[in-house]
Amino acid sequence: MTVGTWSNVSMSLRLAGSKRDVVVSSLHPAVKYRIRLLAENEIGISQPSVVLRATTTEEGTTTAPPVSVRMENEKCRKT
Repeated sequence: MTVGTWSNVSMSLRLAGSKRDVVVSSLHPAVKYRIRLLAENEIGISQPSVVLRATTTEEGTTTAPPVSVRMENEKCRKT
């Protein structure tokens, strides 16, 4: 992927308003991801969230999806 571009990946999930976590599937091993989320309700679609960073671990040669993913909110990260 070229730096500075976003790939649109559509993943529609219906969640309760109190839900605080979700599983993101179809990620590749040993890849750094930048993710933005949008919400939709009867009023419309939200603006994208702040960028969330996710890094999958190397898991060898397997066809199974990654199981160890770390995410952090860029604005909450301590430097």
